[in-house]
Amino acid sequence: MHTRIRVMAIDNSIDVCEMLRDLVKSDPALEWVGYVEDGLLALDRIGKWKPDVILLDIIMPQLDGVAFLEQLIEMCPINKPKIIVLSAVGDQALIRSLAQLGVDYYLLKPVDASILINRIKQVVRERDSKSGETSSCIQRKPPDKDTETHVARLLFQLDVPTHFKGYLYLKDAISMIIEETGLYTPVTTTLYMEIANKHGTTPSVVEAAVRYAIQQTWKRGNLKRLKKLFGAFSDLDEDRMPTNSLFMTRVAEEIKVSLADSRKHYVYKETI
Repeated sequence: MHTRIRVMAIDNSIDVCEMLRDLVKSDPALEWVGYVEDGLLALDRIGKWKPDVILLDIIMPQLDGVAFLEQLIEMCPINKPKIIVLSAVGDQALIRSLAQLGVDYYLLKPVDASILINRIKQVVRERDSKSGETSSCIQRKPPDKDTETHVARLLFQLDVPTHFKGYLYLKDAISMIIEETGLYTPVTTTLYMEIANKHGTTPSVVEAAVRYAIQQTWKRGNLKRLKKLFGAFSDLDEDRMPTNSLFMTRVAEEIKVSLADSRKHYVYKETI
């Protein structure tokens, strides 16, 4: 039985696959087993390589990511590999359909290296802790003060206007997202509804206020920090401004990494 986490990639970009290969090989807890450029070829390789985790792009020739997942379910109805989708598309309808097909995590490109490594380890830990049982439910616990402090700090660094109602809604939404487990579907009607109930308003008001706060941040915020955080949108073109979903996702992921690092340092100090 192998002890390292076996990882393969399915992406029609050789450059992306090679980048993922180098990233996986840089962590001693992970083992790179290979990559393919199409879903059809991937189905043949899975039986030979026996990956624990598959890094999957959605847009591919011959057999795209959705069709691949449908066939994978038929091929591995019980013990299928864990699936992490890496995509530049942040469409909520697509994310929901992928959740129904058993995707474990959804990350928007460009993906931070440390975030991806953490997610690979996380999905395998969750599988092992559940002894093969899976759940499509999102479990949310109330955000703790440490989380809220990190959220407020990063929003301040981005120069999100604190006097807008959308700032409060953003802060609450990102804090809730950080505490979620399971498939990462950050912005849902349920989330907007929870925030609306908390503040005595409606989900549509929450969504609109969040959008306005993001728009103003995109126009007048901290240019250097925004470029570092949002990568593909770093030209700050108003027409290419990130959606509410992408904005919250990226901020939440950044804070998750920060929280994980700070807690690791705390544990290290306690054990010295």
